[in-house]
Amino acid sequence: MMNLMNKNMISFITAVSFMMCACTDTTVIPAGDYDSMKGSGNGNSDAEWAVSSIEPLANPDRGYHLECRYFAHNLVNPFNSSEEYPKGFVDDREITYSSKDGSTKIVQQYIYLTGYARKDIDEQGLENVQKVFDGLKDKGYKTILRFAYNWWGENQYNSNWKDEEEEEEWIYRHIEQLAPVLQKNIGLIAAMQAGFLGRWGEWHNTSVLLGPNAQRVKNGVVNKLLAAIPEPYNIEMRYPSHKNALTLDNETYRTTRLGYCNDFFTAGEHALAAGNDFVPGSEEYNQVMNEAYQIYISGEMPYPEESEWGLSDLISRTGTLQIFRDHHYSAFDITQNENINVHSWKNSSVTPSELTRNRILFDESYFVEDGKNVARTFYDFVRDHLGYRINVKKVELNAENGSLAYKIDLTNTGFATVINPKEVYLVLISEDSNEVKELKKLEVDPRDWQPYDVARNDYKVLMHTLEGTVEVTGISGKYKVGIWMPEVASDLKYNSKYAVKFALSDLMTSWNDEEGKYAVNVIGEVSL
Repeated sequence: MMNLMNKNMISFITAVSFMMCACTDTTVIPAGDYDSMKGSGNGNSDAEWAVSSIEPLANPDRGYHLECRYFAHNLVNPFNSSEEYPKGFVDDREITYSSKDGSTKIVQQYIYLTGYARKDIDEQGLENVQKVFDGLKDKGYKTILRFAYNWWGENQYNSNWKDEEEEEEWIYRHIEQLAPVLQKNIGLIAAMQAGFLGRWGEWHNTSVLLGPNAQRVKNGVVNKLLAAIPEPYNIEMRYPSHKNALTLDNETYRTTRLGYCNDFFTAGEHALAAGNDFVPGSEEYNQVMNEAYQIYISGEMPYPEESEWGLSDLISRTGTLQIFRDHHYSAFDITQNENINVHSWKNSSVTPSELTRNRILFDESYFVEDGKNVARTFYDFVRDHLGYRINVKKVELNAENGSLAYKIDLTNTGFATVINPKEVYLVLISEDSNEVKELKKLEVDPRDWQPYDVARNDYKVLMHTLEGTVEVTGISGKYKVGIWMPEVASDLKYNSKYAVKFALSDLMTSWNDEEGKYAVNVIGEVSL
């Protein structure tokens, strides 16, 4: 939730006997397994562990996000006229928010269509939108994308508001114009936000939502956006009530393609949390919890401004983690409450005992460094567990009689699963690293790799098993074996920045080719 001050302050269990088979299955790891790790689940025995930073695992569609804003007609930041693209874009924001280490790979990108409120988006405007996408690709970023018209907030701050406020017919026309650009760049979109309506695209305080046609307009915006981008990519809604009131052209999309953006995340503790935040125990909280496992969820804290909407207090760490877990958060903003809560997260530690007591999933390897137990900062833990975090737990490889049999056990200890589509390949890498053989595209859907049983909500980590046999007749030599998970979008498939990386461990190492086409999760070696 923003105001003008805000903006300016700125399992495969069945084995198969033929060549092209891959199966998946899921089993449960009892929670007590975490207690086998020294120091975890045993009171405060890990309280004195040294705190050590950990290198971020830069993965697509997930993690902390930045925020950037431009007009479509001239690529100038509405809130800072000295920032004309590429000023004020990813490079600058990484410096401002100390994330050049790879801690951010998503940006919430606002594009204001103010200059086209009563006319078609011209060629220059569409080229400018494409220029932003090109910049994202160059930086290895994705976007949570929002279009809007009203950047000024209250009308008293813009004498031209009557000519620059959105109108229903022009919103629909602009979505039609933008659709080809969105489809061309779909691999760069982590999620779209409904946007378009009201102040900053937040669906409030706008003439178009006054009167008897308000719901028709909301229905129209969402249905046209769902049609503009392909399945299964998500449109984020602000509130469950907004989603519940919609009349959809395709009802199945209600729970599969309509996610949520919580723009007032306060762990339910702010005086105005009711009706604005998703407060634990509320009807809204429970609805999001029941739907979140298969949709995209992101959020942001309010600015620490001196108004009734500001957040100047520290919110509960435990409450925050439990909400991230229950609502399967994929992304979270670090720009709006940087100096208070985000700062606190960077200067406080988290250990296995705290997580175990609060039933927050983790992999024991996360708290081990050079053979020693270590604590991590709260900031790093959240960063590394937003979205998915895939861990290799066991690997079995057997090459004989011209076949390679494989069985790979994985867990996901992130808050969410892999929401956007990815392909999964079993690959071989030659001993000299000069050749990658894409042995087989596995018939699996990573979106099924939930961290825990979402029907039972028992918060016990699930095991997902990749198992099958592949023909390797005619291939000889020593090879690394790996899992390669590229983007489905054709223009990003052979771009290693956008491949899914598993967590490093004794069972998994990463491999990248010199051309930047492959990022492979190496899980063993075989001689053929």
